[in-house]
Amino acid sequence: LNARGRGEVEVVRDADARLRAAIADGRLELPAGATFRWVGRYEQKLKADAALRWIIAVSMAVMVVLIYVGTRSWLITGIIILCNATVTTAGGFFFVWLWDAEMTTAVVVGFLVLLGVMFNDGILLGTYIQEQFKVLPRTVAEVHERVFRAGLRRRRPAIMTNATTMLSLIPVLWSTGRGSELMTPMVLPVVGGMVFDIVSLFSVPVFFTWYWERRLAREAAASAGLAQRVPSGG
Repeated sequence: LNARGRGEVEVVRDADARLRAAIADGRLELPAGATFRWVGRYEQKLKADAALRWIIAVSMAVMVVLIYVGTRSWLITGIIILCNATVTTAGGFFFVWLWDAEMTTAVVVGFLVLLGVMFNDGILLGTYIQEQFKVLPRTVAEVHERVFRAGLRRRRPAIMTNATTMLSLIPVLWSTGRGSELMTPMVLPVVGGMVFDIVSLFSVPVFFTWYWERRLAREAAASAGLAQRVPSGG
């Protein structure tokens, strides 16, 4: 059983599978009434993972509520969750896979940190775009102009914020000192999500544009239907 370069959870599960296979085929016999279980850090890891599932669920629910409280709009809340959460989470998983890291507690904590940072960026961009529509647009061209102008103004602050944070965390990826086994897995999803977050600078404006285009189309269709019914009623 080679444990070099492998996580303790993977090693224990491999050893457990081999022991159970040996017991099943008769190569290993346990005394009558004897059982075995794995304890130590492996048991602590399982308990931490069970508690973390509840923490993740509660944290995500709190984040959604805070986004709505900060924006007072389910539209912005939905766009932020759909665009930022999916894109940045994909980037985090990609970096975890690229570094061949195990899904440990530290990695999950890194994802929570990532989502908190990305939701903040999404709120800044989404609320600024929404402010451009306090006066309802009349044409699709006007929608495009407002979204484009808002995206340009918020692009530089978002890129600079992510770039400075990401550059400060990149050295941790190649650190080898004490504590690196904990910090590196935690930083992986954060850096990966920030790299992929550049997509949200385009996806958030695109979804806002799509929403207002559909809204204008529905209003135009309703106006056309009303105009057709008025003469027939006369």
